[in-house]
Amino acid sequence: MQAILTIAIPTYNRCVQLNQLLDSIFHQLESIRQMVRIIVIDNHSIDQTQQCCEKWLLRMTGMSYIRNPENIGMARNIIKCFETADTQYCWVFGDDDMIRIGVLPQIVRHLVDKKPDLFYCGYVGFRDIPEPAKAVFPKQLTTWQMSARPFCRITHINITFLSAVITNKAAFIARGGLNKLRQFENTVLPQLAWLFDTLTHGKEFSFVQQELVLSRLEGSGGFDIYKTFTVDVVSIVDQGLLSPMKQQFKRRTVIKFLPSLIYTIRQNKRGNFIVLKEQERYFRDAYSKFICYWLLLMPILKLPLPMVTPVFYASRLVSKYLSVIDRVWLVLFNR
Repeated sequence: MQAILTIAIPTYNRCVQLNQLLDSIFHQLESIRQMVRIIVIDNHSIDQTQQCCEKWLLRMTGMSYIRNPENIGMARNIIKCFETADTQYCWVFGDDDMIRIGVLPQIVRHLVDKKPDLFYCGYVGFRDIPEPAKAVFPKQLTTWQMSARPFCRITHINITFLSAVITNKAAFIARGGLNKLRQFENTVLPQLAWLFDTLTHGKEFSFVQQELVLSRLEGSGGFDIYKTFTVDVVSIVDQGLLSPMKQQFKRRTVIKFLPSLIYTIRQNKRGNFIVLKEQERYFRDAYSKFICYWLLLMPILKLPLPMVTPVFYASRLVSKYLSVIDRVWLVLFNR
């Protein structure tokens, strides 16, 4: 049977985490061995990544290992992963995340049966080694089929999480996607080139609210997180999304994502991220046209920390209300 899905893993100096990921894949390949390929592209690691992958090459059928002769940067390595995949679907997957055991065969069957342009799955955080209850997914997938606009509304900023989205690469290439592949290579979100193009031109989208991916908490950092999710992501949205989806993407980001981001950073509970003093300007430039910016984000940014807590919990109530609306929509209008 022809392979349909490539899991392409960009990695750099994370041999321990990569080994956990490959182990989570290996233990669910038996029934789909001919349908899935695994590619690891090593961005010239100086730890034991190469030795780890050489051991896995002896165990895992359908696995390939590529070592870059030099470090080409995170974004370009992510793009290289997508470029290298030669199956209909490509899942570029973070090297420190994991796939819950029992999920992969169900995802492959869904891709074969429904042929979506994008497949989005929920995720749950873990530290170090996941608890047994988290490591295994014993349930059946509950998938929702929809068009681009409701898909964008429900996923919003979460679509930027690399490991959560599988892309129909064949359809992207057929639309001339290679010309757009490097559109955002100078950002930390290069994958939005193919994701936003697919949202613009695709017809069928699959959404799974269930938590299929294990996301390592505080696993990344070293970049300006505020700038990334304000002026940078807004610039990408303005370039890559159609008008009906631009505003809803930005508004949902302000309400459902940024309050928690700011609050946890102010409490020193968010990983190794750079936070610069001009943060307020970033937010103002990106979101000041929205009323929710003035009502929610500005107080959380500027008020003394003890006074921020009530505003933060108010933002959570608004976010939960929107989530309820989304769930009702899924039940009533799923097709």
